[in-house]
Amino acid sequence: KQFFLNQEFEFIAQELLTGQMWNIDVLVKNSQIIIAIPRKDILVRAEESITVEILDDKKLIKIAQETQESLGIKSPFNIQGFLCKNKFYIYEINVRFAAGIIFAYKAGINFPKLLVENNNSKMHFKEGVYSKIPSVNKLSV
Repeated sequence: KQFFLNQEFEFIAQELLTGQMWNIDVLVKNSQIIIAIPRKDILVRAEESITVEILDDKKLIKIAQETQESLGIKSPFNIQGFLCKNKFYIYEINVRFAAGIIFAYKAGINFPKLLVENNNSKMHFKEGVYSKIPSVNKLSV
């Protein structure tokens, strides 16, 4: 504690967030949300999602819409946050495709293709559990 008090720098402290970590991948085109895909992290290694569950969570999709509207985001973005005691805490917004975009693809949504196409129709995704690491029974070196 004394170390921080004697520094010239200003620090920001935040509440320790516990609970379930979520990402929301959002595709925006022409300042309109095309689709928002909530994914619950099941397994994370080195800050990378390995296994996720994609769910059609209307509350999280609404949070994505409110975030896009209030910040005026005009490009694809990703929201990271924790669901703690039925309240969602955003701790990071990345205005780019997230590394976990592969999970959207596995759920049937090809974000890059949708950006190029001129199709603003309603999109649907498959809910489920997805992993980008194949199961391995034996690992030989």
